[in-house]
Amino acid sequence: MKTGKCSIQDLKVGDSIKVKSGVDDPDSRIDIGGWQGRICEIDSVEELISIKWDSITLRQMDSSWIASSEFEELDWTVMTLANREIESTQPRDTIKDVEKQIEKLNTIHRWDHLGAHGKRIGEILTGVIDDNSIKAFEAWNKHFVKALKFPFLAKVIESERQWIIKEGEEVTVLKITEVVEDYGTVVQVTKNGNLYEYPLCNLKPKDKTLPLYQTLDDYRVWYANK
Repeated sequence: MKTGKCSIQDLKVGDSIKVKSGVDDPDSRIDIGGWQGRICEIDSVEELISIKWDSITLRQMDSSWIASSEFEELDWTVMTLANREIESTQPRDTIKDVEKQIEKLNTIHRWDHLGAHGKRIGEILTGVIDDNSIKAFEAWNKHFVKALKFPFLAKVIESERQWIIKEGEEVTVLKITEVVEDYGTVVQVTKNGNLYEYPLCNLKPKDKTLPLYQTLDDYRVWYANK
């Protein structure tokens, strides 16, 4: 394909295009002049072009812009612009390069949609790819060693019908005992002098001023969304 100004009739899906100088993102209003990608959809009636960014543009994107897009549930890999805002160019990577870069960025930003919770969760799970793996729980437990001070009072916020301890009851959390597949991190608790084991994700500290309150709140959010 020739580079430069192009008519929408000359474009086709898969063509490489570049954003003209001085063009802003319609949502965030940041300058996207020079961004490059491939056409993934053409609206000939409205003269709108949907562009999937190439790996070089993706690599150069500001991390905070991606995080903001995730939080606002906007797709940062694709953008739709008017035909007058783009021009034809030559490709500078492969589709495989794009897929690899998106996979890398998805790993980095996979919790950004949770806002402040997601930022803290991402820091705890740095380097963890599979959130259902034992490595994820090991990362949390490593953080718990620093963040949790035992014992502490907690309220049960979720229970199953057959369990002895019911929703709304209070227990004293004594220590972490193990990690199990169905319930994640399990702690030892005491109620009326009796010892039990209970999923940490189903407990909320009574004292909201304790530093560990935020940690366990983040853990519950993560556990519910993993």
